[in-house]
Formats: sequence, C-alpha cells, structure tokens
Amino acid sequence: MRPVRRTGLALALVAVLAVATVALAATTSAGAGSGAPAATVRSFLIDASVDQAGVEACRYLDAHARAQVERAEPPHSSCEIALSAARLRLGAENVDSEAAVKRLSYRVEQAGDVARVTVGGHGAERTFTLRKATARERDEFRAPPTPWRVDSGAAALVAPATAHR
Repeated sequence: MRPVRRTGLALALVAVLAVATVALAATTSAGAGSGAPAATVRSFLIDASVDQAGVEACRYLDAHARAQVERAEPPHSSCEIALSAARLRLGAENVDSEAAVKRLSYRVEQAGDVARVTVGGHGAERTFTLRKATARERDEFRAPPTPWRVDSGAAALVAPATAHR
C-alpha cells in the first residue's frame, strides 16, 4: 500500500508544479512584454501594416506622430484613413503577416521616458521613437495596453516608397 501512496503523492505534486509553471509563464509573458517599448511597436505594426486597422493603430501614436502621418499621406487624410493602408517595407520585402512582424529584430535603447526601437529585417531597418504616455493618453477610450506612445517613425509606413530607406 505504501508504494501506491507514494506514487499518488508524486503524481499530485507533479500536477501542481505543472499548473503553477504554466500559470507563471502565462503571467510573465502577458504582463512583462505587453508594456515594453518593443512590444508596443510590434503591436502597432500588426494593427497598422498587417490588420490595416487604422483606428486601433492611431491609438498607439501621440499627437506629434499623428500629425506626421496625416502630412505624409496626400491629400492630408486623417491618421485613421492613412494607417488603414499602411505598409511596412524592409529591404525588398513587404512585411504583411503577424508571424513576419514577430520574426523581425527589435533593438531598444531607453533613457528614462524616451525609447528608440529599431526594427530590422531583410537587410533594412526602421526606427521608431517612443515616449511615456501622459495620464490623459492612458485614460483615452480604448487606449492600447501599454504605457508608451509612438512619437515618430510611423509616417514611414504611409509615405511614398521613395521615403523608405
């Protein structure tokens, strides 16, 4: 009877540890990455260049970046309309799937409330400057789940092809 009890106890312990590990991994991946500068840019790129969800993509931008996007897209359309046709082109490739966006490299340089995220792939790079969102921006209706806002770099997704490097 004793070996059966030990086996049962061991199986129960393994099951508890497995559940705890999965719960910890889910919490860590959901919480730690979603508010990081690289995760913010990744989510913005998916909304803008993959899903072409201009309304959602514009929510990641501060007023300065929105104005840049609106000026870059003739004839000065709204941010939401401009980003609904956004394209991320790196090198000779259009990055147009969520998997492709996630495969790109993301290099972050952060100093206090400002971060630069350089996205690389296919022999080219694109840099986005982010800043911490204000309390008002974080409280906006359907604000993105991140404390960061894109301050520059988004206009390159809607600018004519000659503006892409």
